[in-house]
Amino acid sequence: MEAIQSLRMQAGTKIPPDYMDHFNRANLTFKHQRVFCPEKESLVMWNQPEGAISDELHIYIGVYIHYSIGNN
Repeated sequence: MEAIQSLRMQAGTKIPPDYMDHFNRANLTFKHQRVFCPEKESLVMWNQPEGAISDELHIYIGVYIHYSIGNN
């Protein structure tokens, strides 16, 4: 965040006002994406978030999908 503020202060540097929102969404996508856990045999978040993630931001992580192996 400090780096973005520093860049905004420099003359000639243009950073979109919604840059941090886009950055945070991308960060959610990579940091908390859902992956298959073979031990639990289900989808889990790669890293659990420290706090709650709003429903509108879950689209960037991926919704939970029930998955079963060989139980059909």
